[in-house]
Amino acid sequence: SDEVLRKAWSNPAASLGTAKVPGMPPRLAAGALGLRDAKDRRWVIDYYRCQQEITADDIEIFCAAAKEATGERVVCGAFYGYFYGVHPQTQGGHLALERLLKSPAIDYFAAPYDYSHRLMGDDGRGRAIADAFRAAGKVHMIEADTRTSLHPRNEHGRLADIEQSVAAIRREVATALVHGNALWWCDFGASGGGGWYDHPALIGEVKELVALAQRRLERPTRKTAEVALLCDLESCYELADGAAMGTHRELVSAVTGELYRTGTPFKTLLVSQASEETLQDCKVIVVLNALRLAPGLRQRLRRLAATRSILWLWAPGFTNGAAYGPDLVKEATGFGVSLQGGGFPVASVECATEHPLTAHVPSSTATDLTPRQTVPIPELLNAGNWYNPRSEKVMREQYREFEWRVENGLRWDFATSASWTDIHLTAAVPSCDGIAIDISGEGVVDGAALRVVLKSAVKGEFVSPTITVRNSRTHKVLPLATFSKAPWDRTDASKLAFPLRGMKLVLRGTGGQRHGVLRVHGLAGVNGDVRSRQVRVYGQGRATVPCLLVDDPEATALGRDPLSGNVVLACKGSPGARQLLSTVPYIPRQVLSALFKEAGVHRYTASPDVIVRADSKLVSLHTATGGDIELCLPASHRVRDALTGEEKGTGSRLKLQLPPNSTTLLSLE
Repeated sequence: SDEVLRKAWSNPAASLGTAKVPGMPPRLAAGALGLRDAKDRRWVIDYYRCQQEITADDIEIFCAAAKEATGERVVCGAFYGYFYGVHPQTQGGHLALERLLKSPAIDYFAAPYDYSHRLMGDDGRGRAIADAFRAAGKVHMIEADTRTSLHPRNEHGRLADIEQSVAAIRREVATALVHGNALWWCDFGASGGGGWYDHPALIGEVKELVALAQRRLERPTRKTAEVALLCDLESCYELADGAAMGTHRELVSAVTGELYRTGTPFKTLLVSQASEETLQDCKVIVVLNALRLAPGLRQRLRRLAATRSILWLWAPGFTNGAAYGPDLVKEATGFGVSLQGGGFPVASVECATEHPLTAHVPSSTATDLTPRQTVPIPELLNAGNWYNPRSEKVMREQYREFEWRVENGLRWDFATSASWTDIHLTAAVPSCDGIAIDISGEGVVDGAALRVVLKSAVKGEFVSPTITVRNSRTHKVLPLATFSKAPWDRTDASKLAFPLRGMKLVLRGTGGQRHGVLRVHGLAGVNGDVRSRQVRVYGQGRATVPCLLVDDPEATALGRDPLSGNVVLACKGSPGARQLLSTVPYIPRQVLSALFKEAGVHRYTASPDVIVRADSKLVSLHTATGGDIELCLPASHRVRDALTGEEKGTGSRLKLQLPPNSTTLLSLE
């Protein structure tokens, strides 16, 4: 009814007769952590859910019709279930998978493997949540559209030569065999005419791999993964169409990539499929993206974690579908957290050096500057030295406001739909050891992430670490030694040269056309005493994202924002029943490996350059670099080359020499 709709959409003017598709502003509107703004949240989610459900309806209707027309003689399926490499999920994703997995009309789901991870040394991941299908009694079929070296166009991870092509073909077949997926080799050719496998070595490889698959049908195999990666599709509806969608994509891609570098096989499931049965062999659970958790599901995860270790990422359980907030995160995870503004901007994490979970994060050098002399930059106080670099077209399309004025400092007002913005300053800055700056912000700038970019003499741009802007005025001293070459800079400049040509102030965490004010005072060059110290930090160079802060006296702090000291990585419990929360949507392989080790998870190799897939009868080792490794097996086996039958050794530890650009398949007897 109209009354129900008005209440759901929080819009007294809404009606079934006049309901319309939301435009871009409500889709982009972001609230806390970049998630959907509460005002138009239900309207936008209902639209996207409608779009997803219509697609699912059509798939089910056509499959059911095919089965009926053939008297159930045909196997029916669809290209559906994509999760990896999708941006944005609400428009390009396949969010009704859980529903279609229950449909009797659909027997299989197909997807290619991820186009961004196909080169030598890449993990060759699929685009789907690989183990979700078998857990639901369905088949997942990998479309192996490998661009071998015979493909004339350099696209989608084309391989350089026949040797690399063989390695890629083996890697994808190993994925199918270990996860119990189907696979078909797809040869579109350069112009639809075929030819990608038209070489004796490639066709011969296909023949041998088919024979291996046939032999495996006669030998019972058992899944051996002791780590489960739990993925959620419902949570994708909560992502506003701006920065949070990108944060989610990076979370999914980066954490999965780190898992592949631990030397430990893992399974991927929908979070709703988590149960004692599906996780019976798992000692560690990684909850990847469960922003939204229904009450029953959050209770089930807490029960499952009672006898296992669990890693929670970003803002797990931040909503239950009706309410939002830090209290719901504590209900789901057991960790007390706080929300400052729309989220505290964090990129990198400085780790506790003495804790075993973080002791192997690589160390790096941090630099401190104690000022002896401060030289003001006078150009700050001349409004004519500041400028906006954007075209009129960009301003019309993305900005509602962009203006500045100078009194005893800079006041910059803006409102934009973009997730970042900047303002430039022309200034000749003489040689110095660092830059001093006083900053404060209002509106969308309060809590935003600021980076100071210095323009080197003649050419080159160098960027500072991230500074979190707060409503209260904050003084910062930025040693030049902490500036790094800007990732967008394509010049050959390798270090800052003086005098500087100027600088720009770059803000991230904007968007939604929300008004913001940045105030800048005390801009100056600083000379002084520079000191270095060793720290363990990860995440340098990653995008700054709004995060929750761990605020729990019962938790052990493992990682902090380097600039503020706020806790963003913490743990509870004991080895084997460890609870770990990272409110930063990223975790490095070193922490993952330490978590796995203390939980007793088996690790096949310590080399991050070797991608391992394994079950009880097969081990796949893919590498670009090659070299000598020690292969550690869960038990003693006679080990043979799975294709040639050549014996490699007997025991639980074997020394192997892997060729460069290779995938080695080993059978365990």
